Amino acid sequence: METKTLVKQIKAKNRASNMYVFVSVLSGIGTTLLTVMLVHLFFAGAITRERIWQIGAGIVILQITKAVFYAIGLWRAHRAAYKSLADLRLDIISHLRKLPLGFFQKRMTGDLANIIGHDVEQIEIYLAHTQPEIIATTLAAAIITALMFIVDWRLAFCLIAPVAAALGLLALVFVLWSGMIARYNQATKEMAENLMEYTAILPAVKAFSKSERKSDTLIAYIKNYVKVMRRMILGVSVPQGIVMTVLQTGVFLVIVFGINLLSGGGISVTRFVLGFVLSAALSSAMIKYMSYEHAGILLNRSAANIVSITGETAVPENGKTMLANGDIIFENVTFSYDGREDALKNINALFRQGEISAIVGSSGSGKSTIANLIMGFWKTGKGSVTIGGKNIADVHENELSKLISIVQQESFLFKH
Repeated sequence: METKTLVKQIKAKNRASNMYVFVSVLSGIGTTLLTVMLVHLFFAGAITRERIWQIGAGIVILQITKAVFYAIGLWRAHRAAYKSLADLRLDIISHLRKLPLGFFQKRMTGDLANIIGHDVEQIEIYLAHTQPEIIATTLAAAIITALMFIVDWRLAFCLIAPVAAALGLLALVFVLWSGMIARYNQATKEMAENLMEYTAILPAVKAFSKSERKSDTLIAYIKNYVKVMRRMILGVSVPQGIVMTVLQTGVFLVIVFGINLLSGGGISVTRFVLGFVLSAALSSAMIKYMSYEHAGILLNRSAANIVSITGETAVPENGKTMLANGDIIFENVTFSYDGREDALKNINALFRQGEISAIVGSSGSGKSTIANLIMGFWKTGKGSVTIGGKNIADVHENELSKLISIVQQESFLFKH
C-alpha cells in the first residue's frame, strides 16, 4: 500500500462525523445572521417584542443545534480515531509476524516501537481532533465568503485580497514546515532507537561495565532532539505570526472601506455591520485553519512511516517447496544491504552434505552475510542459493529452520 492510499483511507474514516460538523457550522452562521437581523430591525425602527422573542428563540434553537451536532460529530470522530488506532496497531503487529528475520536486522527495535506508538498516535490525534476542526473552519470560510459577496461585493474583495496573499505565504511556509518536520521525525526516531537500546542493555552495563559510552550517546541524541524541536517551534510560530497579521488586515480594510461607503450612502448600516461581523468570523476561521494545517504534513509523515512496515513483502504462509538435506550451493550470488554497495558479488560456493566447511576471511568480507543468506534472513539480489537442488527463495522459513541452526555474533534473549 502506498502512503497516499493510506492517507486517503484514514481521512475517509470521518465521513459520518463530517456531516454532523457541517450542520453545526451552518447553525453557527445562522445564529450570526439572526443577530444581525435583530440589529437591522432595531435601526429600522421595526423592532417589536414579538420579533425579539421570535428571533431570540431561533438563536437559542440554532445554538443548541450547533452544540448537539458538534458534540455528536466529535464523539463519532473519537470513535473512528480509536478504532483506527487499534486496527492500525493490530495490522502492523500482524504484518511484523510475517516478515523475514532480515527485516529486523535492518530496522532497530526503537524505530519500530516509535512507529507503533508515536506515529499511530498521530493518526488518532488527526482523526479525533484535527480533521473535525479543519472541516469546520473550511466550511465556515467557504460559506462566509459566499455571504460576503451577497452582502457587498466591494467589501468581499477587501476581505478576500489579504486572504489570497496569506494563502500564498502559507504555501511557501508549507515547504519550510515539510523540511522541519522531516528533521523532527528523524531526531525522534534516533532518540527512540537509542533509548530503547540503552534501557535494554542497562542491566548488563550495571553488572559488567565500570565505564560506558552509551549514556553519553543517548544524551547527545536527546539534546539533538531538543534542539530540533526548538527550531521547529520557532519555524512554525514566526511564519504563523506573519500570516495572521496579513489575514487581520482584511478586517481592517473592511472597516475602513465600509465606513467610507457608509458615509457616502453607498451601503446601509445593516450591511456594514453584517460585513464587519462576517469578516471577523472569516479571519478567525482562516487563522484557526492555518494553526491546524501543518498537522496534514505530520499525518503524511506518520503514514509514510507506517507504510515502511506494512509495505514490506511478507513471507508466504505456505512455502511452495519442501526441503530435504543436500549440498548447499551458491550460484552467481550478488547481495547488497542498502541497494548501493554490494556486500557479496558473483559468489559461487559449494558446501557438501556431511562435510565440515569453514569460511575464513577478514572482518567485513561477507562471512556473516553468507550465513544469513543460507538461513533465508535475506533474499539474494542476483543468483540463487539452493539446498539439495531446491531454491531456498521458494522455501518457507519454517522449513529452513528445521534443517539449519545458527549461533550468531549477536544474541537474542526472550523472557517467558
